[in-house]
Amino acid sequence: MLVAKGFGVICRMTDGRTIRAPFRYALLHDESGHDWPSCSALVMPIQIRRDDEPVDDSAARSYFGTQPLGCDGETPSRNLSRWRPVGQIDQIDYTRECPKRECRLEDDYWHPIERGEARLYRLGRMLRIELGGGCKWNWRGIVRP
Repeated sequence: MLVAKGFGVICRMTDGRTIRAPFRYALLHDESGHDWPSCSALVMPIQIRRDDEPVDDSAARSYFGTQPLGCDGETPSRNLSRWRPVGQIDQIDYTRECPKRECRLEDDYWHPIERGEARLYRLGRMLRIELGGGCKWNWRGIVRP
C-alpha cells in the first residue's frame, strides 16, 4: 500500500536547482514494494476519499499515530525508461499534514542525502525519487541514502 509521507515536496539538487512538486502532490512510499518499488518514492496528485472512512492498517496507524484516511490515485509506469532524468538530489524537504484530525507527527521534514545518491526523474508533472539499493525509511521518512 502506498502511504503519503507528506506534501509540499521540494528537491534541492546538487547543481543548485530547486525542483518543487505541484501544490498538493503527495510524497508516496510503499514499504512492501507491492504497489511501487520500495526504494523509490512517487510524487503525484491523490484524491482523499470523501467518505472520511479510515483505512484499517495497523502499520500506517503506528506510523502516523492515528488511523489514516483512504485516497485514490492511479500509479504511473514503473518502467524507469519512460521517465526523464532530472538530476541528482542533495536534499528532500516536505511537510506532513493531518487535515481534520490531530496528528503527533505533523511538522516540516528535510532529508539531506549524505551517503549514496538519490536521483530525480519526471513523467509529465509527476516526480519519481530513486534512492538506490539499501535505502531505509522510518516514521520521519527517508533515513538513507
